[in-house]
Amino acid sequence: MWKLLIVFAIGALVACQRNTTNQESKIDANIIALEDSIRLYRQKAFESEKIKLENAAELLKEIEQSIPIYDKTLWIETQQKLASMREAMYDSISMGDEKVMDNYDRKTAEMLSSLERLIQKTPDFYKYARAKLLYEEIKFYDNSDFKIRKEYNAYASEYNDLIRKGKISGKKVILFWGEPTI
Repeated sequence: MWKLLIVFAIGALVACQRNTTNQESKIDANIIALEDSIRLYRQKAFESEKIKLENAAELLKEIEQSIPIYDKTLWIETQQKLASMREAMYDSISMGDEKVMDNYDRKTAEMLSSLERLIQKTPDFYKYARAKLLYEEIKFYDNSDFKIRKEYNAYASEYNDLIRKGKISGKKVILFWGEPTI
C-alpha cells in the first residue's frame, strides 16, 4: 500500500513539474514572439523612412532628367528640404526624444509639401510612369509611418509592462515619442 502511495505521489509530482515546464515554455515562447515583433516593427519603421528618402531623391533626379518642363526653383527648394529631412533622421535611441521626432516629422512634412507643389506645377507629371510610381510609393510609406510606429509602441509597451511587473528581467525598450499605443 505504501509503495502504491509513493508511486502515486511521484507521478503527481512529475505531472506538476511538466505542467510548470509547459507554462514556462509558453511564457518563453510569448516573450520571444514579443521581442521578434518589436525588432520587426522597429526595422519596418527605419526601412520605411529609408525608402521614402531614397524614392524622394530618385524622384527629383527623374524630374530633372526626364521631364523637360518643371519649376527649377521649386525643384532646388525640394532638394534642400530633402537634405534637411535626411539630416534630421532619427535613430534607435533618438526615436524616443520629443524634439528629435517633432523636428524629423516637421522636416518630412515640409519636404512632402514642397514635393507636392513641384508635382502640381510640373505639366504632364502623371504621364511619366516612373515618376508617378516613385511619388505613389513615397505617399504610401509616409501614410504607413503612423501605423508602424503605433504597432511598434504597442509591442514595446507590452514588453515594458512585463519588466515593470517583474515577470521578466531586462532593459526597457524605447518607445516612439508621441505615438499612441493600440
